[in-house]
Amino acid sequence: MDEKERANLVRWDGQKQGFYEVYFLKFNDPVTKNACWLRYTITSPSACCGAPKAEVWGIYFDGSDPASHFALKESFPAEQLRWDNNRFRLEIAGTMLDHKSCKGKLHDPKRGHELAWDLRFQSSSDLLYHYPNKRLYSAPLPKTKVLCPHVDAVFSGTLTVDGKVFTMDKAPGQQEHLWGTHHAKTWAWGHCFGFDQDPEAVWEGLDARVKLGPVTSPSMKLFFLRFGGRWYGFNKLHMLLRNKSTNSLGRWTFEARNKELRMTGEINCANPDILGVTYEDPNGSILWCSNTKLASIRIRLYDPMGKALGELTAERKCAFELVNRQIIPGVPIWI
Repeated sequence: MDEKERANLVRWDGQKQGFYEVYFLKFNDPVTKNACWLRYTITSPSACCGAPKAEVWGIYFDGSDPASHFALKESFPAEQLRWDNNRFRLEIAGTMLDHKSCKGKLHDPKRGHELAWDLRFQSSSDLLYHYPNKRLYSAPLPKTKVLCPHVDAVFSGTLTVDGKVFTMDKAPGQQEHLWGTHHAKTWAWGHCFGFDQDPEAVWEGLDARVKLGPVTSPSMKLFFLRFGGRWYGFNKLHMLLRNKSTNSLGRWTFEARNKELRMTGEINCANPDILGVTYEDPNGSILWCSNTKLASIRIRLYDPMGKALGELTAERKCAFELVNRQIIPGVPIWI
C-alpha cells in the first residue's frame, strides 16, 4: 500500500463504542453540469444509544433544474459491513468503495428516486493532511480526525439517475476520510477542483468550532490552495486563529496568508441549490447540514507586498457545507 491507501484504512476495530467513521466522494461533471456526493459511514453509538450500523448516502444535484435535486440514504446493521485490514476495501450490503473505485445503488420507493454509480477514480497529488502536526491524528484531541487521500481526484464511469445513464470522463472531485468520537460543534467546509483560469487549481477550506470540555473553542480556520502547480498551506497553528472567515447560509467569505501568498475569497450559492441532511453523533445528538455541490467561488491572490497575482473563479462547481446544531430555516431536510 502507498501512503494514500494506508490513510484510507478503516479505523473502527469492530468493537469500540462511541465512534464514527466517514468516507465521502464528490464530483462535478463538466459536460452535464450535474454534481454528486456519495457517503459511506460507520456509526458505533455510545452505550445505551443503539447498535452499530453502516449507511450509504447519495445526493444528486441537477445542473439545469434545482427541482430535480434529491438525497437518499440506506441504513444497515453492522453485520452487513465488510472491510480488509491489509488493503483498503469497504463493503456495505453490496455497495463497495476501494482505493480506486466505487460502486453502489440507492433506492427510495416513497419519493420515487434511484441513484446508482460505477466509477473509477485517480489523483496526482500527495495525501493532504489537514492538521499541522501528524501527531494530532493519534492524540485525544481533536475528537474528529480528517485527511484527504484524493484531493484532486478525477472520476470516470457511469452515474445512473432515476434510470437515466450519464457517462463521465475525468470529472473533477475528491475523496476524503474522517473518523473520531464526536463531531465538531459547528463547521463550514468547502472544496473546489478545476477553476476556469487554471483547471489544475485546487482549494479546500474548513472553519470549525469544537468542544473543549465544558466550553466551545474559538473558530479555527484552515485553508489549502494549489495554484500555478504549487501547494500553499494556511494551516499552521498560529494561522488557525489569524485566518479570517465569515459564513452564513449560501455565503462564505475568507482570508488567509502565509509568507508567500495572501488569499481572499468568497463563495456564494442560491438557496434552491442547497439540500439539508442530518448527521448524528455517537451519543445520539443531531447536527443539521446544509449542503451543495453547485456553489460559485472567487479567489483573489496577492504577493506579500500586496501585488495582485490574479484570481481564480469557478461557477457552480464548488462544494460548500454548513453544519450547525440547529435547523436552518428555508433548507429542505431530505435525510
